[in-house]
Order: sequence, then structure tokens, then C-alpha cells
Amino acid sequence: MALFFYPMKESRFLFWFTLTLALLAGLSPGLRAAADDQAQFKRAQELETQKKYPEAEAIYAKLIDANPKEPTLYTLRGWVRHLQKNEQGALADLDLADMIKPKDPAILFRRGQVHRTLDDPRKAAQDFTVVAVADPKNSRAR
Repeated sequence: MALFFYPMKESRFLFWFTLTLALLAGLSPGLRAAADDQAQFKRAQELETQKKYPEAEAIYAKLIDANPKEPTLYTLRGWVRHLQKNEQGALADLDLADMIKPKDPAILFRRGQVHRTLDDPRKAAQDFTVVAVADPKNSRAR
């Protein structure tokens, strides 16, 4: 799935919605099968949309406890941590997600953004290069 940059504010929702759908498509059958987990996952997404990041992070933490090998959950919690300016926590989660599912463009794109926020252009470039090779149409990763 291609990731695109939507510069207009009203289009950012479409970007994040598309990215979330891409991540959801990669959810393992174990997470998809658990109805309670699905409800909690949906709730965390709603809280994130409402910018209630600490509450969303707490739900992701519970889901991770129940599904410790699910890289999507680490990726999403890492992103919520990034949105709260907890860059070290975000990197920890994104590194774990990358260990579980190496070279996944969605994980590396977000980790590259965190590295860029931390003013580490070398590490950001490493992640964005992998994303650009995997998805040449992703102009944000170049």
C-alpha cells in the first residue's frame, strides 16, 4: 500500500486513515479473532483521533500484553508515544515492531519520522531509504 503526503489539513485524515488500514491489513489472525481485542483496538483508534493519547497508549499497552508478538500494536503505541513527545518510548516500541517484522515499510516510515524529530538524519535516512526502495512512489520517504 502506498503512503502519500497530504499537505492540506483536511486531507491528513485520509493519510492517517489509509496508513491505519494498511496496518490493519497486516494484523495477525490471533488479534483479528478476539472480539474484545477488536473492540479495544477500535476504541484506541477513536481516542487517538480525539487526541486522547494517554488513554490510547494505555489500551495499546493492554493489547500488547495480550498479543506480545503483534508488531502493529507496537507500531501504533510507538506513534502515540511520539505524538506525546515521548521519543525514546516511541523508538523502543518501533524497534520492537521492527524486530518482530523486519523491514516493514509502515514501521520504518514512522521510526524514520521519530529519528528526524530527534535530529538524527543518518538513522532517519536509513529507515526512509528502506521505505523508498520498498515503495518507490512514497515521496515522503525520499
